[in-house]
Amino acid sequence: MEAAEPYLDEQQARTLLDAYRIIRKAFPDESAESLLELLELCRRNDGLLVAPASEVVLGVIRYNPGSKIGDRRMIDVVKDYDVEILKMLDLREGIVVHIIGFASPLGGGFRAMRPILHALNPRAVSTHRIKNGERYFALRKNVRFRENPL
Repeated sequence: MEAAEPYLDEQQARTLLDAYRIIRKAFPDESAESLLELLELCRRNDGLLVAPASEVVLGVIRYNPGSKIGDRRMIDVVKDYDVEILKMLDLREGIVVHIIGFASPLGGGFRAMRPILHALNPRAVSTHRIKNGERYFALRKNVRFRENPL
């Protein structure tokens, strides 16, 4: 499947700029181009949540880790942050939610996101974390996953 059309209306552009302004504070070492590219990836895949008044941003994509993209597994594409491939895909559905960016005045971490993850109900959650200046890939099973949430 191809990704959604990249056209931005005025409201979408405003949302993207609000998200950038907030997330820039949480990731000051990332380039502006990289941050905007990742926020746009989330927006195009219905995974950008922005609350400007609360200074909260969450950017996610969804994927199926075992699916193949050419000769690579999807989990490896996400793990390697191969944005050129990710931009071409429809990442609105999948059993894993990958957290691309999260910024909140309350701080980061999975605990702060628990209510949102509960609502998204993925089988697993992945992210790239930074610890001691190094970025690494983390994948965790969602122990609160509900097979039939309704």
